Amino acid sequence: MTAAASAPRLTLRAFIARHRISAEAFLIDERPDSLMADMPAGSRHWRVVLHESKSRHQMTLYFSQGPAIEREPAAEDVLDCLASDWSSYDNARDFAAWASDLGYDTDSRKAEAIWRAVCRQAHQLERFLGAALVRELAYNVERL
Repeated sequence: MTAAASAPRLTLRAFIARHRISAEAFLIDERPDSLMADMPAGSRHWRVVLHESKSRHQMTLYFSQGPAIEREPAAEDVLDCLASDWSSYDNARDFAAWASDLGYDTDSRKAEAIWRAVCRQAHQLERFLGAALVRELAYNVERL
C-alpha cells in the first residue's frame, strides 16, 4: 500500500474550512427555472450564494429540498450535491450517456433541460473553485 493510498481522505467539512467556503441561503417561493416544480408539497426552494473568501469568488444557484428537510441548506449540503452533479457531467460523453447513466429517458424534454442545467452549473462550479479543486472535491473528498 502506498503512502497516498493509506492517507486519510479529506472530509467535506475540512475541505470547506480549508478553502473558507460559506453559504447564504434565501428562501424563495419557487425556482425561476421550473426544474423542480414537480417536487412534493412542503418542499422548499432556495437561492444560495456560495462564498470563497480566499479569492472572494462567489457562486449563486437555486437549490431545492424535499419536505422532510426543514432547515436551510448549509455549504456542505450544496457542495455535496454540486460535486455529485459535476461528476455525473464529467463522466458522461454527451446527453445520451448522461441520461442513460442516471435513468432518464433520452426523449424527455425535462431530462434535456436538467442536463443543460447540470452543464451550466458544472462550468459555474469550475469558475468558482477552479477545475483542480472541483476534481478534488468530486473524487478525493469524503462527502456526505
